[in-house]
Order: sequence, then C-alpha cells, then structure tokens
Amino acid sequence: MVYGLMIHSVDSSQTLHFSIFYTPEGNDGHKKTRQQTIMRRILEEHLFQTHSGEQAGLTKSKASSSLDDADWLFRFASDSKSSAQPGLDYTEGILRLQASVLFEYPKLVVWKQVDKVVYTLVCEPLDNPLLASNFLTLFVHELNDHFRKGGGVIEEKAGERQGHDG
Repeated sequence: MVYGLMIHSVDSSQTLHFSIFYTPEGNDGHKKTRQQTIMRRILEEHLFQTHSGEQAGLTKSKASSSLDDADWLFRFASDSKSSAQPGLDYTEGILRLQASVLFEYPKLVVWKQVDKVVYTLVCEPLDNPLLASNFLTLFVHELNDHFRKGGGVIEEKAGERQGHDG
C-alpha cells in the first residue's frame, strides 16, 4: 500500500512542490518533520550519487546504451528540441526508513530525480519496489508530456466547459 507521494526540489530539503499522505499517521502533527526527513535523506543519497566516481562512469555507460533500464529517460531527450543531452540530470534510488517517532513501522522510499525535481513514493516495506519504480517512471513521463505540450488544469477545465455549454 502506498503511504505517500511527494514532489520536491533536489536543491534543498525545504522546497516541497506537492505532498500527500494516505494514512492518519502521515497527516499528524509530525507531517512537516516527516516530509523534511524524507527530503533530507534523498538529498544526501542524491549528493552521494552525483559526487561518486562510480556513478559518473555508470551514467556514461547508460548514455551509450540504446536499450536499457534508463531508456525512457533518453526518450525525453529525443522528444525535446535537442536530440542529445549528455549532461542530463538524473538519479534514482530506494531507501529504507526504520521505525521511529516519525514512522510507527519501517517504510520504503522509492525516488527518481529528473531535472532538479525529485518524485518520491513512500511505501510499506513489503511493497514491490520494482512496481513502485515503474510507476514513478510512467508518472514522470506523463507529467513531462503534459507540461511540455503546454497543458494545464485550467485550460482542460475551460475546454470541458465549452463542450458542455454548446
């Protein structure tokens, strides 16, 4: 079961764009502390990955491969104006948060970071992390398509109203 979904900045553990928790525990008085703790842990992991020599080599090998796990990421580049973005900003990971004052039970945090934005799914420890990662991949791709096309909630609602008024 999904515990929560967050969208936040990779530059700071203070910039939260969207957050929703699906349990009473997630929405208690510790919500802000819980959000910042998750963002801080992801920021630490992201910084470790980007400053690690091994990750730099892994990123280069992924960029040279045509069909691999990160193939969806390079489709973003081919869909955009430029056909190649060698410095595309991308990291991902899975964290385990132990039971504490913030979490009654351990949680699994699956995250993907693309272009300075982190998409985070907080799950129960027995949930399938591959399925969670796949969901985030599709979610990021759909959001990218939606906003790249200039779509917006207001424009869609206006279009729906015009169709119903006529």
